[in-house]
Amino acid sequence: MPYLIGIDEAGYGPNLGPLVQSAAVAWSPDDECLWARLSQAVCRAKDRPAGRLVVDDSKLVYTARKGIEKLEHVALGIQSSPKPTSVRALFEQCGVGSTATDLVNEPWYLADQSLPVFSDEADCEAAGIRLHRSGLEQEVRWFPTCVMVTPTPRFNSLLTQFDSKGAILTRGVAALMQSALARIPADDIVIIAVDKQGGRNRYAAMLQSAFPEAWVSVELESAAESRYRLEGLKRKVTVVFRPRAEAEHMSVAVASMFSKYIRELMMDQFNRFWTAKLPGLAPTAGYPVDAKRFMAAIQPVLKTLEIDESTVWRRK
Repeated sequence: MPYLIGIDEAGYGPNLGPLVQSAAVAWSPDDECLWARLSQAVCRAKDRPAGRLVVDDSKLVYTARKGIEKLEHVALGIQSSPKPTSVRALFEQCGVGSTATDLVNEPWYLADQSLPVFSDEADCEAAGIRLHRSGLEQEVRWFPTCVMVTPTPRFNSLLTQFDSKGAILTRGVAALMQSALARIPADDIVIIAVDKQGGRNRYAAMLQSAFPEAWVSVELESAAESRYRLEGLKRKVTVVFRPRAEAEHMSVAVASMFSKYIRELMMDQFNRFWTAKLPGLAPTAGYPVDAKRFMAAIQPVLKTLEIDESTVWRRK
């Protein structure tokens, strides 16, 4: 029976704030669609919730600061016990690579901020209970979501090394695959679904670099789907890259929502820090046009605090 790993990101396009990539991990007793199997507890954005949790592409769930509670309910509810009650605890449970180390160096980062942040604690707990009970009834097990946060200083450093945003994204996907596989037993097959970025169709070299002990077998490489088998590992692993994968794989939708939740949580901290220094400054989502307005406004504070602009502004 399959372990289902879904990988997606949030914050690839902005000039301010971190890039966040996540891998959601579930085990299911068969290959039935998780939306169908867990339909008593979850639904898609187009459906009537009727007390269920909305699990879908984060762009459909969260729009213009509406729906962030839904992101938080799913992001925290899906985590294994004990439920994280602070940002620090969340990253200790889910963090990959240098996530925690890199964030500690951010002047705006608040590791001890209590969770939940955007929703009522009782509502968040109830959402988690519903997800847990549904999983037990349908024999679906969720593992801690893996998350990789790349703040601006680290992002710019990687740009210097690779000279490509796409290479940074690919590096994160590889790290998440490795981490997710390391966290689950080698007792069943694994299907990894990844949301495609841009027009790239070939991923064999990236997979071979991430898993040098495996033989990467190409099954299909096209605009609609790129599919690979990793042979020679302790388990059978299939990796599928698809455009809009979050519409077909619930695990990718969960990764999309988790990434967006962490991104918004980090941007909330980022905005609180800078607006405290400049009362009246409107918060930013970090995307190019508004990011320029925000960056121009904080220039005097950057100089006063002796903060280098390159640690705040992403070069690409």
